[in-house]
Amino acid sequence: MRREFTQLSTVAFAASVSACFSTVCTTFPFSVRAGGTAAAVWCWWGGGLMVYTLVLSVAEITSAYTTSGGIYHAASQLAPPKRAALAAWVVGWLNLFGQICGVASVEYGAAEILLATCSVITDGTYRPNNRHTVGVMVLGTFLTGFVNSMSTKWLSKTTVAYIMFHGLVIVTCCATLLSVSDDKHTSAYVTSHFESSSGWHPSAYSALFGLLSVSWTITDFDASSHIAEEVRHPEIVVPRAISLGMALAYLFGGIFTTTLAIVMGNPASILSTPLGQPVIQIFLNVLGKHYGALFAFTAYLILKISGVTAMQALARTAFAFSRDKLIPGHRIWVRTCARTKTPVYAVWLCVVVCAAVNLIALASTAAILAVFNVCVIALDLSYVVVILLKVFGGRWRPGPLHLGRASRWCNWVGVVWTVCITGLFVQPVVRPVQGETMNYASVFFVALLAWIFASWWFVGRKHFRGPAAQVEMVEETATDPSMGVPSCARAQSPRPKHVDVAEVDPVASGSSSAQESLEMKEMGTRRHSGP
Repeated sequence: MRREFTQLSTVAFAASVSACFSTVCTTFPFSVRAGGTAAAVWCWWGGGLMVYTLVLSVAEITSAYTTSGGIYHAASQLAPPKRAALAAWVVGWLNLFGQICGVASVEYGAAEILLATCSVITDGTYRPNNRHTVGVMVLGTFLTGFVNSMSTKWLSKTTVAYIMFHGLVIVTCCATLLSVSDDKHTSAYVTSHFESSSGWHPSAYSALFGLLSVSWTITDFDASSHIAEEVRHPEIVVPRAISLGMALAYLFGGIFTTTLAIVMGNPASILSTPLGQPVIQIFLNVLGKHYGALFAFTAYLILKISGVTAMQALARTAFAFSRDKLIPGHRIWVRTCARTKTPVYAVWLCVVVCAAVNLIALASTAAILAVFNVCVIALDLSYVVVILLKVFGGRWRPGPLHLGRASRWCNWVGVVWTVCITGLFVQPVVRPVQGETMNYASVFFVALLAWIFASWWFVGRKHFRGPAAQVEMVEETATDPSMGVPSCARAQSPRPKHVDVAEVDPVASGSSSAQESLEMKEMGTRRHSGP
C-alpha cells in the first residue's frame, strides 16, 4: 500500500472517526434523560478527561508498534512469548468486532438522521420506520464501500477537507443557535439543573448514564494506527494524530453539547419529539424548518463521511488479519487492487458484514442498540488488555513518543475508567425494564467472548502463531525513496531511545534510495547506543 497520508491528513483522519457534531446529535438525548442539562454538560467535560487518559495510553503504545494491525500486533509483542498468540487472538477479535459494530452504528445512525431530515422537510407527514431505516442504511453502506475502493491519495485529501468543513459547521451551528434562540437557559440552570426521567434511583446514579455520550463519541481512537502502513514516519505521526484528533473531538463536542443545553428549551418536550431525533427537534424549534433541515442534513453528511474513514480503518484491520491468516478465506481478502494499491476485497467483506449486522434492526430496535453498545465495550476492553500487558508483561520498550513519568498514571486511570463505564453500557438506560427498553449488550458481549475463546481452543491454538514478523510491502518500498523504512521492520528491530526523523526518512535526509536510509538508521543507532 502506498504511503499517501501526511501529518495533517492523519490528524484529520483521527478526528473524523469521532464525527462529534453528528454523534452528539444522536447521543445528547441519553445524557438529558439521565440527569437534565447538568448531567449532559458535566458528564461530557469530566468524563472526557477520563477517556483522554485511555487515548494517551493507546497513542503511546502505537508509537512503539506501528502496523495496520494496530494494538493487535502490540499485544503479541507485549505478552509473554508463550501467551503472545493467545493475547493477539483475543485483542484482535475484540478490536475487529468492536470496529464492525462501530461502522454498523455509524451507518444506521446516518440513515436515521437522513430520514428525520425528510420528516422535517415534509412538516412531519412522513414518518420513518425500521424498514425504511434499514433500507437506507444498506444503500449508504454500499456507497461507503465504493468510496473506500478509491485510491488512498484521494481519501487522504478528502479527510483534510472534511475536518475543516466539520469544524466550520460546529462553529457556525453553535453561533447561530445562540444568536437566534429566544429561550436560552441561564448558566446556573445549565450547570445545576438535574432532572432525571430515566426511572433510575437515586438521581445521582441516574446522572452517571450521561457519561455514555462522551464515551460513545470518543472511541475507536486507534483507527489511525490501522493506516500506519500508508503514513510516512508512523511511529511519530500516528500517536500525534490520535492525541490531537481526540483532543479536537473533546473540545468541539463539549462546546456543541453546552450550546444544545443552553438553547434546548423544555427537556420533556424535546425528548418526546415525534421525529425520533431530539437534537433535530431543537434545530427545528430554534432555526425553523429550512435552516433546521439544513443543519440536520449537514449532520448526516458529517456522519456519512465519518463512516468512510471508519470503514477504511476496519478494512485495513481485516487486511492485516487476513495477512496473518486469521480470517476464513484470507487468500481472497489479502489481495490489493493493482491500480489503487488498496485492499478492495477486504473493503467489500466489511461492507457486507456491517450491512448484515444492521439487519437485526428489522427484528428488534433494542437488540440493534445493544450491538452498538458492544462497539464501545469491545474496543475499550481491547485497549485495556494491551495496557495491562504493557504494565505487567515486562517487555515494554517505549517508542519515539511516550508519556514518561505520567505513563503509569494514565494507564491505570484509563483502565479503572473503562471497567466502570463498561458496567453502565450493559445496563438499561430507562426503567422499568420492558422488551423495548431492555439492554441486550451483556448477552451479545458474553456470546462474543465465548466465540473468541472457543475458536481459539478449536482452531487458533493449533494454527495461529501470532502476527507476521515482517509486513510484506508493495515493491515500491524497496525502490521508491518516498516509502521509507517499513514500519513493522522498525517495530521488530531494536530501537534507540530517540530517532531523528531525518535519520529515518530518505527524503528528509536527502538520500536517493531506501538502502541508504537503512544505513543512516544503523549509524544513528550506534551513535545513540554507544559502541
